[in-house]
Formats: sequence, structure tokens, C-alpha cells
Amino acid sequence: MKKLHSLLLATLVMLAGCGEINDRLDNLEGRVDAIENSKITTIEQQIVAINTTLSTLVTADSNLKDYIISLQEQATELEASIATTNQKIDQMKESLEGEIDANVAAVDSNGIVTAKAKGSTTITAKAGDISATCAITVSEAVQTIFEVKNQNNQQEKEM
Repeated sequence: MKKLHSLLLATLVMLAGCGEINDRLDNLEGRVDAIENSKITTIEQQIVAINTTLSTLVTADSNLKDYIISLQEQATELEASIATTNQKIDQMKESLEGEIDANVAAVDSNGIVTAKAKGSTTITAKAGDISATCAITVSEAVQTIFEVKNQNNQQEKEM
């Protein structure tokens, strides 16, 4: 998910810079149209227009290359940051410990607590130097009821 966010951020940054490049391209198209439609009448004027256009193209090309390098550097930094964050998450998962009376309740790998029998227990979760405790009291035995439809589409109850 974090990689998706990073990619989205890089795309938004890239799109923001595209507006300036599009404006320059529109300006160049206008100059080319002027040359093609003979609005520039002398060879000297055409040479000046071409040289100006070439200069603008060289500048735009240089700016675009710098922008691409900047985006690549940002992507590399984001990838390194994501890798570091993933390592920290893995370390926290490895160091996570828990204590609970398994006769009263159970905790699955997603942290979901399920009551098993009447009684009281305390859940303690530890990760490194950090810990949290939660007291749990199960007041009644848990009974699950499922509604099942038979072949005749009639409801039956199983306990």
C-alpha cells in the first residue's frame, strides 16, 4: 500500500511540472505554424525564428532531463524509506509477545479475541519496551447458532 502511495505522489509531482512543458510546446507549435504559413517573410526572419526555437528546445530538453533525474532521486529515496519502514514493522512483529489464559479466551494472529469459557483473564501485549494490558471477563459460555436452509428452502437451526 505504501508503494502505491509513493507511486501516486511521484505521478502527481511529475504532472505538476508537465504544465510548463506543455506551454513551451504550444509556443513552439505557434512558431512552426508561423513559418509554415509564410507569416515570416524573409529568410533572415526565418533563421532568427529557428534559432530562437532551437534555443527554447535545448532549454526545455535540459529542464526535462533535470526534472526526470529529480523524480528518479525522489523515487529512490521513497523506496529506501519504504524498505526501512517495512524492516521496522517486521522487527516489531518478531518482538511482539502476548500473555492470556487460553482456557478463558484466545487471541488470533490478527488480534481478534474469542471467548472460550466463563472466567476472567488479562491480555498483555509487549513489543520491545512497550506493553499494554487489557482485563477480560467472560460472563457466559459462548454458543454459536447457524441458520441453514435445507433442499426445500426451509430454515433449520443448528446448535
